[in-house]
Amino acid sequence: MISDDFANYNIFAVWVKEKFLEKNNGCTVESIYLTKNAKADIFYYNNHTKIWEKVKEGVIVEKLPPYYDSDYFTSEFPNLFSNQKETVEVEQNIVKLNGNWAVDCRNELTTLDINNATGFLSLNSNNAIFINLKVEKAANKNAYNLKYASLSSQQAYYKDQLMIVDEEISKEKVIGQFIIKNDGKAELLWTGLYNIKKQKLEFAGKDFLLISENGGRTPVILERCD
Repeated sequence: MISDDFANYNIFAVWVKEKFLEKNNGCTVESIYLTKNAKADIFYYNNHTKIWEKVKEGVIVEKLPPYYDSDYFTSEFPNLFSNQKETVEVEQNIVKLNGNWAVDCRNELTTLDINNATGFLSLNSNNAIFINLKVEKAANKNAYNLKYASLSSQQAYYKDQLMIVDEEISKEKVIGQFIIKNDGKAELLWTGLYNIKKQKLEFAGKDFLLISENGGRTPVILERCD
């Protein structure tokens, strides 16, 4: 049975220009014939970026795969199919990204909540600052880049302490990287918020609540609390 989770599949598309279609043989949507030395471009759907990537261009094809050869894609792109059994076994032991993460789950007020491409983070306790996040897949396996999306809330308890002016904080700079470990915990490699107006990082050290709770040490080790 085919599931709705595209991450379970390697999805390809074979694109042939109209000039390579043999119309005289009764070509239809259900039955397509190709001219001699027809060329095709092959695309692969990247489940992380949600983008179709061209993986081969100008491939000579006599018939359209996979109808005549079920091993076509596995032989053409072995790197996308290699060690799939081992990958599944490893991923079964890895906690999913989505959830509530903290240095200490007993402290329910200090968390990093992630829900697919968005997140919510306790940034600073002095002025009770909470921010919204953008979550993007990083190049490294099981790693995700965090970006500042917007200010969720803050209080002006201490006038001499750092506060956020939403339009001054870069929404493109990576503020931290979240890495899921094989033991079910996660590492947070924190960078800090980049203030465009001041041209410097803010909340980069102990001003960031999770670093403070982690004894000032980085990376911050987090455990999943739900």
